[in-house]
Amino acid sequence: MRDFDARAVAAGTPGTVLMGRACRGLAREFFSLCAGSRPSVLICAGPGNNGGDGFGLAAHLHLAGWRTEVWVTSERARVGGDALAYLQWAESVGVPLTFCPDPEDWPVEIGALPCVDWVVDAVLGTGTGDAPRKTPAAAVATLRALAADARVLAVDLPTGLDADRGVPFDPEKCVRADATFTLGAAKAGFLADASAYWTGPITVIDLGFSPEELAQASVQPISVMHPARWAQLNPRRDPESHKGTYGHVLVIGGSPGMTGAVAMSAKAALRSGAGLVSMFVPASAMPFLDAALPEIMVRGGRETSEGTLAEQKIDFSAYTAAVIGPGLGKNPETAALLRQVFAECPIPLVVDADALRLLADAWADSNDCPTPAAPRVLTPHPGEMAALCGCDTADVQSVRAEKCLEAAKKYQSVVVLKGNRTRICFPNGDQWLNLNGNPGMATGGSGDVLAGMLAGLLGRGLPPETAVPAAVYLHGRAGDRAAIRLGQDALTALDLLLDGGFAFG
Repeated sequence: MRDFDARAVAAGTPGTVLMGRACRGLAREFFSLCAGSRPSVLICAGPGNNGGDGFGLAAHLHLAGWRTEVWVTSERARVGGDALAYLQWAESVGVPLTFCPDPEDWPVEIGALPCVDWVVDAVLGTGTGDAPRKTPAAAVATLRALAADARVLAVDLPTGLDADRGVPFDPEKCVRADATFTLGAAKAGFLADASAYWTGPITVIDLGFSPEELAQASVQPISVMHPARWAQLNPRRDPESHKGTYGHVLVIGGSPGMTGAVAMSAKAALRSGAGLVSMFVPASAMPFLDAALPEIMVRGGRETSEGTLAEQKIDFSAYTAAVIGPGLGKNPETAALLRQVFAECPIPLVVDADALRLLADAWADSNDCPTPAAPRVLTPHPGEMAALCGCDTADVQSVRAEKCLEAAKKYQSVVVLKGNRTRICFPNGDQWLNLNGNPGMATGGSGDVLAGMLAGLLGRGLPPETAVPAAVYLHGRAGDRAAIRLGQDALTALDLLLDGGFAFG
């Protein structure tokens, strides 16, 4: 990233312009994350470029009416270069700044700490190669103390984290962030699953670098979805469009006690922009689902004695994408239906939940899985992935990327391995890493919502290489916004669908 900055400046883009892009991007994402609220913010800034990003962010927040102040880890005279321009801007718009050059200036006692909603870590960025010392170390201690009552946002990466390895130089001198807005591109250290403990959900702030050049410089051939990338893939709707323009999704599933799963998937498909959504459920479930979900069409199918869907022909001619699995059940006749649909469905198909277990039972111990008639997306959690690969869950978790790629090639499907740092692998070897989402999303129904979102984007006509990483990213983004609003412990799957939580911006 330092090389990209230097090359951009050498090519004629002033450093102040790059910093301005960073500051605007930071502010835009902060506004989005907080979903219309105006929290109080303390920004802890160093005298270098990371601090300059903090000064510019402070000015944007202040101008938007947020109560914002900045504490600086040096004397004013030490702030120079591009950072000085943004320090002067923050001063000119009235941001309160306090210069704290001595370690003793940074409190850690509860009674001496300010009461704020957010504290922003803009102390040190990628320019350091060791644990913070002296005043920066004292600032880290203050940030860690403030984290007991405030949320922490890290600019670029948490102070004290090794950007190349994703682990702290010293765990006792590292900031643990609730969210990280990283600049330009994801850092190599974020590939380490353990880095999520320190960074929280990560959002990439676009600085205008060439995507092709970034890909060539990447340490591994792994892609990351981020706001600017999604914006390019999701143009505004044509005023002449109609509901048929945006596809028709069919959600197949439901069984006694599990109709909520198919309902959440169907609603998620609608929320992800599908023009029409239908459900194919056991006939006995049809009346109350029809009454409960007036915006969704419901078809009843032949059912088994257990109330699950029986083996039968499904006409897919009216649909553009489908989901099978939410609340499906595991009756042998239902398993036969899954095998038939997986092999013959002529449209993009998302396979989730019970359908994954049935798929594993059918083909996990052999290499005769049929070549699908259209794109398939499998969405296992680690336990389901273990069943698909015929191994233990611990084996999956120890080599997540390898197992994800193994399943993608075996089932000739796109595989989304859910969990911390969700992995996406395509049969041709392409890989994506999702950097957002949070532990509050570990709640019943969250996967059903993701399955519906995937089908919604596929049904709109987005190709799998775009729709799958976008849906996973948007799902995590919705969870992060909902967690800010409600807290991780209180988060439920339905919160991902509510206004303010489900965000495509």
